[in-house]
Amino acid sequence: MHAIGPIAMFHVEPSRVGGDGRLPSQERTSRSRSTLPEGGHRAVSAVARTEMDRNNGLRTARASGNGGMQQKWTRAFLWISVVVWGLLVGAKLFDLRVLVGAWSASPPESLSLLPYGPRWPVDTGEFFIPISAALLLATLGALIAGWRTPARYRVLLALSLAMIFGVLILTVTEFWPRNAALWGVARGAPNALHDRDAIIRMAHEWVVLDWMRVVLGTVGFLASIRAVSVPFPPLGQPTTTSLPVKLAYGAGIAAVLAFVVYFVGKL
Repeated sequence: MHAIGPIAMFHVEPSRVGGDGRLPSQERTSRSRSTLPEGGHRAVSAVARTEMDRNNGLRTARASGNGGMQQKWTRAFLWISVVVWGLLVGAKLFDLRVLVGAWSASPPESLSLLPYGPRWPVDTGEFFIPISAALLLATLGALIAGWRTPARYRVLLALSLAMIFGVLILTVTEFWPRNAALWGVARGAPNALHDRDAIIRMAHEWVVLDWMRVVLGTVGFLASIRAVSVPFPPLGQPTTTSLPVKLAYGAGIAAVLAFVVYFVGKL
């Protein structure tokens, strides 16, 4: 009996090796490849291309479907913004020219015409507060829905949101304290201002700040009109957002919603 060594384990009888040094299995594989008709190669390639086109088509359709929904939502929020901006700016101009023009004509005597108290069955805040909150939500919705639009388009959405947010911040920080002080003078509150020059100055500041609100509103109105007037741009590819950025986005949205709740709660 002969020992089987490493070399003997891989020994192949010469009669089983072909003339070109290949094993029979290799010859069969080579013959099967060489005997595949040329049309078969074309058929295989065509099937592969068809499968790739189908996969690409599915991806394109899926992306285009998502883009279509984003376009519809962005357009819907934009149209709401345009309509509400128009109402808000128009109402503010009327308020500034008619109502404010009356009570600021000759303070402190003219402060009796302030649109508050039992002589006014409807507080002007009952109109301006809900419509302003609705506009803030509409502009925020337009920016979120159109976040993947190009920067030149997205800046219009952000500008409209920034303008209404600026108007509301100005209202809360500058107008509400002055409204309370001027109304205190009008109804003769014990802790009201008594310095005539200070009262006149406060009424004048109120008017100047109100024109500032009109300017901000006009800029926001024009930005929304521009955004809804141009063709909707193609959306960019979705990108992976890091966790800190997602948290920052979420905190910003939560802050806006909290402000809306606080603002409407003042009705």
